[in-house]
Amino acid sequence: ALHLAERGCEIAIQEANNSTAEPSTRRIEKLIQERIGTRVCTPIEGDKIRRAITLTTHWQGFESVDFVLESAEEDLGVKRNLCAKLEELVRPRVIIASTSTNVLIESLQGELNRPSRVAGFHLTDTRRRLVELVRGPLTDSGTLAALARWGHAWGFQ
Repeated sequence: ALHLAERGCEIAIQEANNSTAEPSTRRIEKLIQERIGTRVCTPIEGDKIRRAITLTTHWQGFESVDFVLESAEEDLGVKRNLCAKLEELVRPRVIIASTSTNVLIESLQGELNRPSRVAGFHLTDTRRRLVELVRGPLTDSGTLAALARWGHAWGFQ
């Protein structure tokens, strides 16, 4: 989220409830403070990053997103339910990418109305900015190409 917010993206983070939202808020703030402390960014840039990240427990802000990056716990049921909910909330052409390394993309595609827009987006090495794109059997080639463009725009190879 920070990496993308630093690049001008607006980020909506959905948390299950307030007990999971509070640690996320603290973690984001700590990382911003570390960036300011090490002069990776200025306090003004830190404020800009904070404003770019919205943390919610009420599914707000997803109706107008351009891209979804799912990173829920590595549980097939949780991820399937999340993808189904996201499919209801986002526009029909919005890509739903998963950071999962243990759940097959095919398993996430199975019960969706538009499985062609689901793929994997695994940040394999954040220091070297490497991302692995994973296609499922129903992933459209346009989805994969769009993911590659997004990743490249965000500084990943």
